[in-house]
Amino acid sequence: MVVLPALYLRHKSYFICTLCSGLWLDAALPSAFGLFTLSFLFGGALIFNVRVRFRADKNFHPVLLAHVLNALFIILLVLSEGRGQLGADVFWLQVLTTLLLSHLVLLFVAPWFFDLQRVLFELCHLDNEPDNYPMR
Repeated sequence: MVVLPALYLRHKSYFICTLCSGLWLDAALPSAFGLFTLSFLFGGALIFNVRVRFRADKNFHPVLLAHVLNALFIILLVLSEGRGQLGADVFWLQVLTTLLLSHLVLLFVAPWFFDLQRVLFELCHLDNEPDNYPMR
């Protein structure tokens, strides 16, 4: 919910989408409140500012961005929550397992989810070509 809204939608719409997604994850996960909201907004802002460099009509660049953001969010979660456990081998085994499994699942789920979001954009008649996109 961070990648395609930042690539397709206008500033206000993508901001609301990533804000709601971040608040939902902050409420659902046992982490410091605001961690995911702020990181989603920051990650979305980075993608929004450089979105002219990515081809959003195909799934390759959005899936690649999803993998990069997934790794960054897991690293951020490890740094914020695992301060006392950084020396434990079991902790790093769990982090590595979580990272590998999440990327494996993301390989299969992300293209389907991005196609679903594109269909929803079309059904809602959203203008998915912002003004600052280069001409093709």
